[in-house]
Amino acid sequence: MKGLLTKISNQIIKRCRAKINKDDMLEGDVEKCMADLDESIACCKEWKTICLKMQGMIKKYSSR
Repeated sequence: MKGLLTKISNQIIKRCRAKINKDDMLEGDVEKCMADLDESIACCKEWKTICLKMQGMIKKYSSR
C-alpha cells in the first residue's frame, strides 16, 4: 500500500509542477502564477489529509 501511495504522490507532484508555468512568472502574469500555486498547495494539502487518514486505517486494520 505504501508503494501505491508513493506513486500517487509522485504523480501529484508532476502535475503540480506542470501546472506552474515558469514563462508566466518571467513574463509577469503574477495573478495566474498565484492562482496556480494556490491550487497546487490546496491539492497537496488535501492529498496529505487523505494519506494521513489512509495511514491511520492501515495501522488500525493491519495484521502486521
